[in-house]
Amino acid sequence: MTRLQTVYSLAALIGLCAATIAYFLPVYPYTPDSACYIEQARSLMDRGVFESGLYGTGNPSATFVPDPLFPPGYPVLIALFSLLLPVPPEVVALYLSLIALVLIPACIVFSFRRVVGAEIALIIGLLVVFTPAIIRWGNVASTDILSMLLVIFCIGLVLKAGDRLMSWFVAGLLVGFSYLLRNANLAFVLGTCGFIVWSIVFDSENRHKKITAACVWLLGFYAIVMPWMIRNLIVFGKVQPYSMPPSTVGFIENSHAFIEAQLNILLLLPDLDTFLARNILGIIGLLIVLGLLAWQVLITWKFWQKTDKQALIIATLYCILGAAIVIAARTKYQWGELISDRHALPYLFPLLIILALIFKNTSLKIGLRGLGLALVSGLLLIRIYYIPKLYEYNSYDANAAAVAEQIKKHRQSDPLCTNLKGRLGVSNYGFVYRVICAVPVRHVFPILHGDKFIDEPLKKLVNMPVEQGVVASIFPNHDVDKTSLPLNQTLLNRLTTAGWRIAQNEKMGFIVMQ
Repeated sequence: MTRLQTVYSLAALIGLCAATIAYFLPVYPYTPDSACYIEQARSLMDRGVFESGLYGTGNPSATFVPDPLFPPGYPVLIALFSLLLPVPPEVVALYLSLIALVLIPACIVFSFRRVVGAEIALIIGLLVVFTPAIIRWGNVASTDILSMLLVIFCIGLVLKAGDRLMSWFVAGLLVGFSYLLRNANLAFVLGTCGFIVWSIVFDSENRHKKITAACVWLLGFYAIVMPWMIRNLIVFGKVQPYSMPPSTVGFIENSHAFIEAQLNILLLLPDLDTFLARNILGIIGLLIVLGLLAWQVLITWKFWQKTDKQALIIATLYCILGAAIVIAARTKYQWGELISDRHALPYLFPLLIILALIFKNTSLKIGLRGLGLALVSGLLLIRIYYIPKLYEYNSYDANAAAVAEQIKKHRQSDPLCTNLKGRLGVSNYGFVYRVICAVPVRHVFPILHGDKFIDEPLKKLVNMPVEQGVVASIFPNHDVDKTSLPLNQTLLNRLTTAGWRIAQNEKMGFIVMQ
């Protein structure tokens, strides 16, 4: 076995280890976003359209509608593999994430072995896939890990394309698909454009060939993206219909939150990360470190190999533009959550590549091997320390998993799964119903703590113009105490007076109809 084959074998083993850890995590592997992607895949398979159910109770007469938020790349992959294998779409969606997690270390070796060396690329792959947030999202049916794999592979293609026009065309196709896989990959699209412009402007060698290659790349990119833009223009009247309510979080807070999340993904030292991101002394210290790294690049730049320069440019542009887009989007739109580790995890691998390149080309030659080994060992050990914490009890995941088991157990008798018949279905776990039963169940969130029953969300449903009626299924979660179930007679009378018929009242929840 050659040295490179050994590295790839180790990369495969590392990926399998990370995916195994992820697979056995005590989490429910689907989210409301997962439900939307899976519904789009099902609608594509059944009706040849991209549609999903609505989240809230607005427009109660609608079932499945075109979704302006989620791009088609992931649903296309889910539908494709579901038809080929054949396997249910919800199963395919999860395994796409797990398989992507397996492949990331080998893909990092493929893309960067000629830049930082095969062994260093392998170490970077190890640090990436053993990062707790990446393991966590490797066991979720989402685009996070799959998108990371595709971006890594695309960077490798771009760095190796040279003057080969077919390679540039394929790279354009895949970069286009990465944008259709995840909206946030606009940062990667712009970063690749910036890299191409840099190579044309600042590297005069074979400039004509580079311009031709850039045109071919654009042709491949638009061959993938343009049909979807035309579809959006026809369906929504906009090329990019993405829109959400205005944000309530300002630019400064979002900037601090992103820096903290990015440091937490890289260092996994929460107290230090918070200090560096939110304390004035910490920010000054962080700026000094960044300044020293930039200074090292400037004084050694003329000695860098061409491939090193190219890798640094594309990785840096991706990080900067990615941070800018996440912060700007969260400042403009009101997401369902604040900026967290999830939003920073795509930029871990380019940050490690940047650090490896600076380390490789630094002018400081004293004790580099020992320093590098110490840094890698520290980053790896802190990851190993935090991985077992992924297995600790989490009430959200425990509740979701219990609800999923309950729905599966009563799938043949649950009216939301089998007997909607045109009625509006709602639940505080609507996305679980949508994944398991493939029904367009909306989300409502009543609150029940002892005798305190805030049932305004249910009262609003009674007055909705729904001809066939409403079915509501409520399970215990952080808003509904399990100890308050089954409902006592007083609360049952209250629901009956409001116009509801009690279909089920158990410890695991209640179902009412109207």
